[in-house]
Amino acid sequence: RLSLFRSGKAIELKGVSWTGGDMMRLASSSVAFETERLLSGPKAVPYVERYFAGLLRRFRCEGSEEDEVLELIPDVAVVIGNMKLSVPRPE
Repeated sequence: RLSLFRSGKAIELKGVSWTGGDMMRLASSSVAFETERLLSGPKAVPYVERYFAGLLRRFRCEGSEEDEVLELIPDVAVVIGNMKLSVPRPE
């Protein structure tokens, strides 16, 4: 199951499967995702800091901005690729 948000409302796409092993491919009648790059460890850190700053704030202890990403999320991986969605029109 994959959840998307449009105009503050959640849309759930059911029947989404992870395939492709480590390359993390998504497939269903409404979703197609092909991994172009899979970054982990130190290579993922700049992407986590840039695109997931809000998530990092939640992981960090109050008042501590110095916690290293790899200390907080040691098994971090960032998956980059193209995604095609077929989402029903809003009612």
